[in-house]
Amino acid sequence: MVWVGLGQTRMARREAEAKWRAALRLRSPGLWAALLLVGLAASCGPRLPEPDSPGAILYRQRCSQCHRLFAPGSMTSATWEINLRMHVLGAKRGAKVALDREEERVLLEYLRRHAEGAS
Repeated sequence: MVWVGLGQTRMARREAEAKWRAALRLRSPGLWAALLLVGLAASCGPRLPEPDSPGAILYRQRCSQCHRLFAPGSMTSATWEINLRMHVLGAKRGAKVALDREEERVLLEYLRRHAEGAS
């Protein structure tokens, strides 16, 4: 919204708002294309280490059903463990996608191996 003085008429206010809208419009198709590409790249999610490993495949397939993927290095091993336990408990209450014990083990092993501070 454009601030106008008390003495300005409705016509002056409309003209001022129209000027602001025109100044903010993106007129270049190249700029729109660049913004679209940046948006698409940002929505693709993080690059996963060992992308063809069973843990990465499981992480991509199961976890992305409910939320965006986080880079394994974005959390510590302990944080991943707590996070996964909370998801498992939620799934037992019917809130999320359930993992069997083997899937939980593979996923936690993968996340621990690539967690923040892991060597």
